[in-house]
Amino acid sequence: MDADLPTGKQTISEIEATLKLAAAFARTGAMYTFKPNKKQKEHLLSGVSFPERLLKAGNQNGKTICAGYETALHMTGFYPSWWTGYRFDRPVRVWIAGISALLTRDGPQAILLGNPASPEALGTGMIPAELIVGKPTSSRSVTDGVDTFVVKHVSGGQSTATFKAYEQGREKFQSEKVDIIWLDEEPPLDIYTECMTRTTVSEGIIYMTFTPLGGWTPVVERFLKEKPPGTHVTSMTIYDAEHISDRRKAEMIARWPMHERKARAMGEPYLGSNAVFEEVDPDVLKVPLTLLPNGDVCHKEHGVIDTSAWFKLWSIDFGISHPFGATLLAWDKEYDSIYVMKCLRIGSTIAVPGIPKVHAERMKAIAAAVPVAWPHDGHQRDKGSGIELMQSYKKEGLLMLPTHATFPTGGYGTEAGVREMLVRMRSQRFFVFEDQREWFEEAASYYRKDGLIVKKGDDILSATRIGVMQIRSAKQVALGSKRPDPKGRGSGVARDVDFDLF
Repeated sequence: MDADLPTGKQTISEIEATLKLAAAFARTGAMYTFKPNKKQKEHLLSGVSFPERLLKAGNQNGKTICAGYETALHMTGFYPSWWTGYRFDRPVRVWIAGISALLTRDGPQAILLGNPASPEALGTGMIPAELIVGKPTSSRSVTDGVDTFVVKHVSGGQSTATFKAYEQGREKFQSEKVDIIWLDEEPPLDIYTECMTRTTVSEGIIYMTFTPLGGWTPVVERFLKEKPPGTHVTSMTIYDAEHISDRRKAEMIARWPMHERKARAMGEPYLGSNAVFEEVDPDVLKVPLTLLPNGDVCHKEHGVIDTSAWFKLWSIDFGISHPFGATLLAWDKEYDSIYVMKCLRIGSTIAVPGIPKVHAERMKAIAAAVPVAWPHDGHQRDKGSGIELMQSYKKEGLLMLPTHATFPTGGYGTEAGVREMLVRMRSQRFFVFEDQREWFEEAASYYRKDGLIVKKGDDILSATRIGVMQIRSAKQVALGSKRPDPKGRGSGVARDVDFDLF
């Protein structure tokens, strides 16, 4: 029986072999062992439906390693059992690009292949050593940089990847048909559109990973404001980064300058110290209320609540050469608090025939009996009819106030209106229903340049400012799609609204 048992020497040998195998796997098995967090997984799996994706995140939140993991999966064809994202059943052609050759080497290259400064580290990144074919070709642009490398695909073929840099210019992103493009850090718009062209013929995919430290650039606006079909944004903050301890997170946030924290910790577009609402925490403004299609208001925990005692006011920005904006405000007179209940942003220009009618119908479907505050440019002429803009909306059945919005003491300056909003925010007398996403989006991008507020993408905020100035005209009326009969022949508000308001 003793002869059947391993000797002590054999046992130690087996243990040593196991430890060596484990060490080798630990060095070269990153693709097999990586476990994405919730936000990383959202980004990864959204690729099945969206060919253009952005993982917008703060610094050191795990965005680059997430994209490196996806790139490794596509190049090798080894997808995990839980993968429901986009799949390639064949070898792929990949581009990986960053701001410069140096940053691309120290970022994506290191993540995929291992430490660039150590030749023996090749294969210790996301791409397992046993799947790298031969020796990668060297870059002419930077020491220890790689130009192209080849990887074995599970199908038996070979995938190829090339590193590029935005500093090379748009011309270096022309001609070739590509299956996958990973853009690490934000590219210039001309390079991004060139990359879109490269993946169109191949029906390929593009994914970007960056912290928007450049602010509201054209690429950021494309994904966060324009949102064309086929695009998807995953927002990952420092609080989603499971690899960072809570203590370390607090230390990192405290070390960043105040005006950089939203960008570096939360991945929000950087506005520098010029953000109009920089010192206001948007979460403090949010209230867990939702306006229902029938005119009721719902609280998450307490259900439907009665709004009949609230004083209400519509406020609009006509949208001359920009989208029309409207906000439905409620005023709690007892505490002098204003609530943004509903926002609308519609169309592009007042010159399009029938637009006032469209705007009015949307507003009346929500609250037909509520008076409407309007800006001083309502006295401009409607090109189509020759009447004032205000009158064209009144003609469509809106209860337009007789004069344009002003402060109680007169005046209607933008700066004064914004200052009044800020005073209310700081004193907790201004709130926004939390489901009004477009309001918070505009507030996050509201900034100054050379000391002046940039009047761009502020359609809803402009309408809000107008309403805050004229809130004294709010009326205690019901919501809904019908106005009370002035002769008392109706109960007032219809409860059978059949509009998709949301």
